[in-house]
Amino acid sequence: MKICCVCLNSPVEAEQYSFCKDCWWEQDPRNTNPKGRKMNPSDFIKACVMREAKDIQPIKDRLQSTENVRLLHAMIGMCTEAGEIQDQMKKAIFYGKVLDKTNLVEELGDVMWYIAVACDTLGVSLEEVMAKNNAKLEARYGKVFTETAALNRDLTKERDILEKK
Repeated sequence: MKICCVCLNSPVEAEQYSFCKDCWWEQDPRNTNPKGRKMNPSDFIKACVMREAKDIQPIKDRLQSTENVRLLHAMIGMCTEAGEIQDQMKKAIFYGKVLDKTNLVEELGDVMWYIAVACDTLGVSLEEVMAKNNAKLEARYGKVFTETAALNRDLTKERDILEKK
C-alpha cells in the first residue's frame, strides 16, 4: 500500500496518485487541496523526493560506459558554454554593457570543442552533422523560414532524413 507523500501517514487509495484525499492539490488550478491548504516548500520537497529514483545502481552502471561519460561531458560543457554566451547577451541587452565580441568568439570556440568531442564519441564528422541538419531544415522550411512551417513540422519526414546514411 502506498502512503501519501505529503503527510506520510495516510494511505493512498488510487494506484496512480501519491497523495491522500486530504493532501491532493495537483488537479486544483489554485494549487490548494480540498480543505484549502496550499502547498508549501516542505510539501513540494517531499513530493519531489518521493518521485526521485531510489535505485541509482543502474545509473552508476551506465556511467561505466566511456561513451556515456564522454557524451555527458560534452553535453554539460555545451550547456555551460551556452550559458556564458547567454550571460553576455543578457548583460548587453538588459544592463547596457558593451557586447564583448572577442569573448563571444572564445565561447563559440569552446562550444565547438565540446561538439567535436560529441562527434568523435558518436563516430560522425562535423560535415555529416551539418549536412543532415541542413537537409532537415530544408525539408521543414524549404528555402525560407516561416512561422507556419515552424509550427507545422513533419517530424516523421525529418527523422527519415536524419536516419539516412
